[in-house]
Amino acid sequence: MKKLITLIGIVAATTTAMHADVIIDGKSYEADTIIHRMVGPGMMHSVIRLPDYPLNVYVMEMDNTNPNNRVETTFSRGRLGQLEHIADAVVRNRTETKRPIAACNGNFWVTTASQPWAQFMLNYPLGGVVCNDMTIVNPSTNSDMWNGGPTNTGSMAVDKNGIFHAGRWAWTATVSTPSVKDGAPQPIASINRRAIRGEMALVNAAYGLGRGFADNWVSHNETGDNESNNYFLQFKEGEQWAVGKDMTFVVKGIRLNKDRVYIGDSHGYDAMLVCTGASKDLMASVQKDDELVINSNWTAADPGGERIKPQIENLVEGNATVMYRGELTERNYNESYNSMVYSRTAYGTNEAGTHLYMIVIDKSLSPQYGRSIGATTAQMCQLMKCLIPDVYNVVNYDAGGSALMYVDGGYANTSTENTARGVSCGWMMEAVGEEDNEIASIGFADYKVKMPIYTSYTPIIYGYNARGEIVSHDVKGFTISCDPAMGVGEGEKFVAGGNPMQSTITATYNGMTATLKVVTLDAEPQIYVKPTIVIDERPYPVEVISQSDGDTYYYYPATLAWTVDDADVAKVVNGTLYGMKNGTTTIHCSLGELSDDAEVSVELSDVPYLYEPWTDWTLKSSGHKNLSLSDDGVLNYTYGTARAAYMQLSKTIRFFGLPDEVGFTFKSDVPVERILVDMRNLNVPKANTVAYTAPSGGAFEAGVEHTVKLDLEHMGGTEAVSTYPLTLHSLRFEMEKGLEVADHTIELGKVYAHYQVVSNLEADVDSNGIVDVDDVNEMINIVLGLEDNYRKFLRSDLDGNGIVDVDDINSLINKILGL
Repeated sequence: MKKLITLIGIVAATTTAMHADVIIDGKSYEADTIIHRMVGPGMMHSVIRLPDYPLNVYVMEMDNTNPNNRVETTFSRGRLGQLEHIADAVVRNRTETKRPIAACNGNFWVTTASQPWAQFMLNYPLGGVVCNDMTIVNPSTNSDMWNGGPTNTGSMAVDKNGIFHAGRWAWTATVSTPSVKDGAPQPIASINRRAIRGEMALVNAAYGLGRGFADNWVSHNETGDNESNNYFLQFKEGEQWAVGKDMTFVVKGIRLNKDRVYIGDSHGYDAMLVCTGASKDLMASVQKDDELVINSNWTAADPGGERIKPQIENLVEGNATVMYRGELTERNYNESYNSMVYSRTAYGTNEAGTHLYMIVIDKSLSPQYGRSIGATTAQMCQLMKCLIPDVYNVVNYDAGGSALMYVDGGYANTSTENTARGVSCGWMMEAVGEEDNEIASIGFADYKVKMPIYTSYTPIIYGYNARGEIVSHDVKGFTISCDPAMGVGEGEKFVAGGNPMQSTITATYNGMTATLKVVTLDAEPQIYVKPTIVIDERPYPVEVISQSDGDTYYYYPATLAWTVDDADVAKVVNGTLYGMKNGTTTIHCSLGELSDDAEVSVELSDVPYLYEPWTDWTLKSSGHKNLSLSDDGVLNYTYGTARAAYMQLSKTIRFFGLPDEVGFTFKSDVPVERILVDMRNLNVPKANTVAYTAPSGGAFEAGVEHTVKLDLEHMGGTEAVSTYPLTLHSLRFEMEKGLEVADHTIELGKVYAHYQVVSNLEADVDSNGIVDVDDVNEMINIVLGLEDNYRKFLRSDLDGNGIVDVDDINSLINKILGL
């Protein structure tokens, strides 16, 4: 694994960072805390890797006693029947007074394969959802049982007092009015799901104002005609949505004997009560302006558990309660989904219900952390008990490509699909209150740092406001200090000394401080340059690395002592390599008793253009005959009738130095559909074919000379020395289809390389700083790339001795080059 000295993480103290190993299935694994960072008020984000498992684990912890945060449900763009990426939900839910910091996915949802639900609740969460006191969808009931019903599934909820509740929950809802059986409460079968004949259902805006409600089901699997009665409701003044508390509505409209009615938005209705079968007769006496009292609540349903009915503010039902009161439940083992090795998402809470834990376990290959093989829910629970000792109850949720954790502006984990998937619901951790961008405290972006002796480290410092929100991800102007035995602080940089040891460094900013644990290691430096590096006057920063525990660290080159065997060929200034003249030499670096060396080559073109001849090319074709290529670039062939006809010219050309443009010209007597060019470098060492067409995007016109400039940007760009050396391997001409069988010709101009920097010019300057005029003219002609027959003679302030001042020469050359 290769990484910069600048790692990721922040120092802070919570449960997830305090354990060096974990026990899973009786075996001990070392846990490496990679990230442990405060990301919001009372919110900590951690990334833990078990390299020997291997497993990548992502944890969000929130202390809900902090008055500056809260948890909120998000669901399908605010309307049932859709899917939404978590990142989009975070943006959509942001307001002036709440800022989602972290989020995880929630429950499974209805797909086209889910029958009969797909016909009336496609993309719905399969379990219950509450969002800000509004019941969005109730759990499965006897008529729509999913996963064994509420006594078999689990939910995570937070009540109006900010206490989290996890476990098995039974849901009920009722409606009552004085005109029905003396006001006795009558059962409501569902909210926003469907109504089967004989049932009552409640519909609210989360269903969608312009969507007909699914009340035409005569049985579990059959639709028909229920001729439903529909009562349009508005809240009584002062009332609002609530769970576990009576809500009073006023009937503002009635529509009888009509199925698939929608709430509509023209009259501002808050809900619609739908009655079918016997419930129609039950509610027949209800009139406009009557008051209805509706109650929707959850009751703890765990065997032996305390029966409670909290006023739930937000809730998401999941697959199962896999840990209850600190013990693993039977639900870890009695369902294949939980027993398989898989990616995982789960929510947990402590015994007091004041802390919420979100956990995601990957089954994927992370580009940052490496491979992670997933876990069963039982293994996940064992892991959580080790990492989070006070975890008490845990509910698992949808996994696979849905297992996603979003933290501080991006996805923290790598899903099984490597890209984020839209989901139906989830939970968000939010910072609340007016926005505050004033820095009140600072923290290192790294949780811990290991670095070889003599290397340097410039940390990233985060700035936090008084509530604990990140308001700057890159604070500038801090200073670093440390124990002199460990090294020195140089402004924002820490430079390690020569003693392997463990200590702390301190960052200070406007009177605020933060500390970071640093371990310095004994390691040997190594100079890293390209095997056939070519350089010119452009600077080339030399990488000096050190290997330790499988990681790669980088020395700050300016702190090393540098020497060069042949100072005429190259020089090194503060760790930056410069080419002086063509040749090969060895560069050396040293630091204390440590040293290394490497060979480098310098290639400087003294003319603006270098050309490749058309000799020794290998010809290959499909659909053509009689191929021949003359030394002056005339390609003759006989067009055939095969489909996808082409001609390919192959030759390995290694371009000299650092050209800023590579290309060739050609003129064909018939249109050329496109040209495929295979050009490579050390970054792209294998076949790298790029297609070129005319600037108009079509075929190259016949009888016209075309210039094809090869794309160097995708290979690193001409400004980067690491782009070079370049090698050309083949040119392939593909002709338009349907041409007449005949002899044809392509006239090829030479393959060229252009050099913007022209160097290696000598003018025999003597000790008086003067040069002969003939040498001046020779230099000018070399710069211009002129042939002998076109020599130009330029004069500039010659004195009687036939000499010119060196400053005038430099000015003259710059004018010629257009500098």
